[in-house]
Amino acid sequence: MKTKWIFAIITVIIICLGGIITYLSLLTRSFTAVISHIGDDYIIVEAGNNDRYSGRFSLSIDVDTIIVDDSGNQLLLSDLSVGNTVIVYFSGSIQESDPAKISKCKKIILSST
Repeated sequence: MKTKWIFAIITVIIICLGGIITYLSLLTRSFTAVISHIGDDYIIVEAGNNDRYSGRFSLSIDVDTIIVDDSGNQLLLSDLSVGNTVIVYFSGSIQESDPAKISKCKKIILSST
C-alpha cells in the first residue's frame, strides 16, 4: 500500500515538472532578421515587417548564447557576417531604445535561405 502512494506521488511530481518545463519553453520567443552590425559581444539585426517583431535589435552575446547553423553545427560569433539571415530565440523583456535591446539571447540559428 505504501509503495502505491510513493509511486503515485512520484508520478504527480513528474507530470508537474513536465508542465513547468513546457511553460518555460513557451517563454522563449523568436523572430527572423538580417545582421546589420557585429561587435565584440553583440550583434545588431533588422527584423522585417512580416514578423511579430520588426525594427532594429541589439542582441547581447554571452557564453550561454548558442550559435548554430540550420543543420545544428556549433558556430562562433566570428562565423557570422553582416547580411546573414538568422533566427533569434530570446527570453525576457525588450528594452525600448534604438536599437531595442535584448539581453537574454538564448540561441541564434544561421539560416541558409
